[in-house]
Amino acid sequence: MKSKLSKLILICLALVVFANTAQAMTCILTVPPPFSTGGKFLVCPAGDGDLPSHPPFTLQLLDSSLVPIANYPFEDIRLEFVDPVPGPSPRVSLGFCNPGLIADSNTDANGMTTFSGGALFGCGSVRNPLIQVVVNSTACATTPTLIEIVSVDFNCDGMVTKAGDNPIMTALKSTCPWAIDLNHSPAGGLMKDASILAKHIFPPPLTHTCP
Repeated sequence: MKSKLSKLILICLALVVFANTAQAMTCILTVPPPFSTGGKFLVCPAGDGDLPSHPPFTLQLLDSSLVPIANYPFEDIRLEFVDPVPGPSPRVSLGFCNPGLIADSNTDANGMTTFSGGALFGCGSVRNPLIQVVVNSTACATTPTLIEIVSVDFNCDGMVTKAGDNPIMTALKSTCPWAIDLNHSPAGGLMKDASILAKHIFPPPLTHTCP
């Protein structure tokens, strides 16, 4: 009888832990300009693209009763740029160098935290991405945008190299031309875009890589 009671208590405790872990959350994300206003931007794994400095993204976490969730661990809160319409091959969506856009700190007493990454250390390309908050591997908030982000790291291997990225750039010319428009102007042509790519390869260090 005592053994059965002990098992029942353990089961009840497990259910309580599961309920607390799986509690519903409300995420309120404030998106700063230029992400909220639109534009075209270049990113590089080394972080030396042309994305201007910007205010931080602000996030508030609330529980199912709309009470702020304090001290939620920052490492479990992530910001993602999701491609709403995956493009033709060869093509990759936007990616980030590790650890990516992780929250700056645990949530405070008001359930608030920020994402202050100024430069995007990234690769790939995305048009009109959805900015999505992921909390403990679960999507919590999604905001549409009118921005376009392209990268000199076309194959998304975390480094910019002539051998790795030139062939992809040539292939994308016909399948997804906007993804190689590095100078944000169709009038520039492939040669202009190739010269921008070259600047991220030469002079030494020969490749721009993730930090």
